[in-house]
Amino acid sequence: MDWVKFVDSVCNNIGPALVGGLSKFKGNLEKDTKEFLEKSKDDIENWTTALAHGELSKNEYETLMQGKIDVAKLIYLKNKGIGKIEIEKFTSVVIKTVVNSAFGLLS
Repeated sequence: MDWVKFVDSVCNNIGPALVGGLSKFKGNLEKDTKEFLEKSKDDIENWTTALAHGELSKNEYETLMQGKIDVAKLIYLKNKGIGKIEIEKFTSVVIKTVVNSAFGLLS
C-alpha cells in the first residue's frame, strides 16, 4: 500500500464530509485525522494488506478501525469542546473515509 496516497486520499475526502456542527472545527479535525492516521500507521497498513489479500472482510476491517478510533476520539475531540453527538458523527465520517480510501487504493 502506498501510505502517502492513502493519507492524502483520506485527508482530501474528510474535509467535504464535515458538515453541520463539525464544519466549524474543520481545520482542527483534518489535522487530527492526519495525526490519528500517522499514530495508527502500522495497524492500518497491516489491516489494509490483510484486506487486500482477502484475509479480512470489509466488515472486519471496519470493526478494527472502529476499535482504533474509539481509543483516539476522546483524546482528540473532548479537549476541543465537541459534544458527544458530533464526536459520533466525526467517528463515522473518519471510518467511512478510511474504508473507502483503502478500497479505492486496492482497486
